[in-house]
Amino acid sequence: MKEWDHEKERWTSEIDRVLEAAKATEYYSVIHTALHTGMRRNELLGLCWKDINLDEAVINLSRSIHRKGGVTMYLPPKTKAGRRSIDLTPSSAILLRELKEKQKMDAIFYGYKVTENSPVFIRTTGEPLLPDSTTHAFKKLVMSIGIDDVWFHDLRHTHATVMLIQGVHPKVVQERLGHAKISTTLDLYSHVMPSMQKDAVQKFEIALETPK
Repeated sequence: MKEWDHEKERWTSEIDRVLEAAKATEYYSVIHTALHTGMRRNELLGLCWKDINLDEAVINLSRSIHRKGGVTMYLPPKTKAGRRSIDLTPSSAILLRELKEKQKMDAIFYGYKVTENSPVFIRTTGEPLLPDSTTHAFKKLVMSIGIDDVWFHDLRHTHATVMLIQGVHPKVVQERLGHAKISTTLDLYSHVMPSMQKDAVQKFEIALETPK
């Protein structure tokens, strides 16, 4: 089996375990979306429903959440590249559509309203998920299944790594992650590049072979 096959198998195994463990929690949707988009924690928690076009399956990112002294603020991205559109995977689009419908039902029972300006990721009772509590809940979750060296931000790294292993062009990965320069993406994921290069030369060799 090729080196990149081992890497892919390892990541996939951990992804499945984390998602399965998260299903029974209020953090499943944000964990799933982080994994499928590569978005930063504060970008995800800053999303409102108006930022997601469910018909076209795309997120239009224009701000992130920040907490200081117990006060919540919404600030624009620090760089132009941070303001971006992110295409959703089919499973992510379905999950978010179902999440919105579930929130509308929960809202009737708990006495709150779901509007286009409502946060996407909230508790069943309507309170928005906050950065620190999300980080701590994720860490507690992964430790409960025997994974000690993984943090919420690693979902972003997982997204990028899996995409690169699957042969997605680094420029596309750069745009999804919101890196200002492609060199940043290449530097961060240089560990993936050797296996990609081996796969590339094998494909080149096959392309030049004369059919018998």
